[in-house]
Amino acid sequence: MEDTYSKSNCSSEKWEINKAVELKKKIIAVKIDSQNDTPLELYGVGAKWAMSFTFDAIKKAIDEA
Repeated sequence: MEDTYSKSNCSSEKWEINKAVELKKKIIAVKIDSQNDTPLELYGVGAKWAMSFTFDAIKKAIDEA
């Protein structure tokens, strides 16, 4: 399987995560497929996770943020 995280949007994702951390924003990460790679920048920054792209999962992550 091809590494989808190494695509061109990698640098913009890193920038967005780093900027959110810099601005002390709460971060919600939605994992659509457990096989998808996770940007390393999301680890250790207090991100709340929705492990599926459903209303209930995303709402729960937002409520916990």
